[in-house]
Amino acid sequence: GVKLPEIPKVTKPVALVSDVHRLADAIAAEYRPAIYLGSLGLREAEVFGLRVKAIDFLRKTITVEETVNEVDGQLIVGDGKTRSSVRTISVPDFIVDVLAQHLQQTGRRKADYVLQAPDGGPVRANNFRRRIYRPALKAAGLDSGLTFHRLRHSAGHHMRETGEPLEVIQKR
Repeated sequence: GVKLPEIPKVTKPVALVSDVHRLADAIAAEYRPAIYLGSLGLREAEVFGLRVKAIDFLRKTITVEETVNEVDGQLIVGDGKTRSSVRTISVPDFIVDVLAQHLQQTGRRKADYVLQAPDGGPVRANNFRRRIYRPALKAAGLDSGLTFHRLRHSAGHHMRETGEPLEVIQKR
């Protein structure tokens, strides 16, 4: 007979397309592709594990097959969170152009990570969030609750709104 308290519904921020562009404009240029890749639905570890050779510019696809995670200060290179994490996704022309420009400016080679830390190694997610992402959120005037993970969920939200089948959204 005990009445439980109502659990308040927490609304989590969704990044609008205009928010993604504002955030990309506010972030350091060498990390701009991270914002667009996150808005495609890639996990943070997948973005930092993306190598140049995984981008097919002719087919306009990215094959997500490697991750870089930071665990207890150690970088762990892996093959994804689950078996279905390894996938090939289509990429809009605009993001293909952003990636091409980034690679041209940085001179990355096939085996290189697309995004790298200032010392040339893999990007450490904690440093990225603290030094790059959060200051860019603030500079763009966006909700501090718009974490990188929320960018990923925003992709699913936008795909649902455009009528994409649930199976397509899940695979992305």
